[in-house]
Amino acid sequence: MSSVHGLPPGTLEKKEVAIEVEREEDEGGMAGETFMDYRPLKLAIGPPHPDSIVETSSLSAVQPPEPTYDLKIKDDLESSKALSCLQIETLVYSCQRHLQHLPNGARAGFFIGDGAGVGKGRTIAGLIWENWHQGRRKALWISVGSDLKFDARRDLDDIGAISIEVYISTVFWLHLPSLSFHVLVWALVVWATLAGSLNHEVHALNKLPYSKLDSKSVGVREGVVFLTYSSLIASSEKGRSRLQQLVQWCGPEYDGLLIFDECHKAKNLIPEAGGQPTRTGEAVLEIQARLPEARVIYCSATGASEPRNMGYMVRLGLWGAGTCFLNFRDFLGALEKGGVGALELVAMDMKARGMYVCRTLSYEGVEFEVVEVPLEAKMMVDCNFLLLLM
Repeated sequence: MSSVHGLPPGTLEKKEVAIEVEREEDEGGMAGETFMDYRPLKLAIGPPHPDSIVETSSLSAVQPPEPTYDLKIKDDLESSKALSCLQIETLVYSCQRHLQHLPNGARAGFFIGDGAGVGKGRTIAGLIWENWHQGRRKALWISVGSDLKFDARRDLDDIGAISIEVYISTVFWLHLPSLSFHVLVWALVVWATLAGSLNHEVHALNKLPYSKLDSKSVGVREGVVFLTYSSLIASSEKGRSRLQQLVQWCGPEYDGLLIFDECHKAKNLIPEAGGQPTRTGEAVLEIQARLPEARVIYCSATGASEPRNMGYMVRLGLWGAGTCFLNFRDFLGALEKGGVGALELVAMDMKARGMYVCRTLSYEGVEFEVVEVPLEAKMMVDCNFLLLLM
């Protein structure tokens, strides 16, 4: 890969764009336009997103690469209109990125940095459905809470993937403290509705033995295994870990999806001086190393807010072989010297190379008002019960 003054191709051009955007903002030429309306530039598949979406002015100045990947589920999506045009755009660029390999031999990954309201969950469901049609019938979906499993099931159903089973890693425990009768009835109705909408049995992996998931006794042969980061670092008294169990289920040639939802949970892999890396960060790094062909998706609205928090994102190829940085610490040192402007340049470079999207809801015309509402004692009891359901 050719370079100028040790920088990757195109970096100087991106830096000039960033400087120009900053100059226009300083001069007042883009007042009120820190964010720009977002629409897919090179794809015309799917309906418009139901809400107004924006991206930063610096990212809007950079065009993504030409889309070359042909979705197998494109016709289904066009007829069902289950995904918006910008969600389909994410599918295309993610799958396109997954066709590439890094210089170290590992499959390249994709970073979804969208904020709330863009529909990351349904986008992930679309990726699972596309890979299912490509013959990849296993997927690992790691997130922060087991209750999000119901959202995962709903998103898969919404795009037509009702045939894909979802296996959960934790058990739902129902607590019934003293509370009003109408709240108890409401809670039981909600739970019954959720349970009835799953279409498939919910398998609590933390109650299963640490043996092979695809054995006759367990019977998890394909589908989506949905687990929490806490489950990822769990282990039995005999020393067998859930991570080891998942790697065995996937197999050494596994090329399916490995989704790190709310991936900022692994941000403390590279701690401040004197600190120790967290077990979660180490586990996220290890499972990527043990599944080099996995199609990795990093998903978080705040995953790149601090350069230090990106240490586990090894599949982006921003440091290591074929780059200007020997390792992550070299990459981190360069970004810390460059400040916010350097991180902005990295984001622009990632978008230009087809490995990153970062959109958010527009707040144009929104007004905020703080209203203090005191809670009565009974309201607090009911609220505490509802929190136990989450």
